[in-house]
Amino acid sequence: MELKKMKKGEKNVISKLPIDIFFDILLRLPIKTISQWRRLSKTWYDLVLNPRFATIHYAKAPQNHTIYAVIHDWNNTFYLIDHECFDNRNVSAVSLQCQTSRICRKFYCYEVVGCVNGLVCFVS
Repeated sequence: MELKKMKKGEKNVISKLPIDIFFDILLRLPIKTISQWRRLSKTWYDLVLNPRFATIHYAKAPQNHTIYAVIHDWNNTFYLIDHECFDNRNVSAVSLQCQTSRICRKFYCYEVVGCVNGLVCFVS
């Protein structure tokens, strides 16, 4: 979606995110998700089909696709649990204390898109 076609509120959300962080988030998303965005606008189409973007995305793609269960308790603690640990009954969880916005305090299912250097990207 091009910025000029977005609603005023949508522009404000995107403009608060530095472009290098936005680009880094895009590089961490699954290619299937990104390829669906090529239908949004010519800008997205050009980005998704750009050979340089494809090369960088391929280089940053995770070698293993670990899936985590995310559990959110009432104390605003998120627990990341590797789904494979349930197979061998060796359950260990990583506890993440984080401040969440008001909207995140409601009951949601979260998907972890990626994490690096202590930054965890959740999608609900």
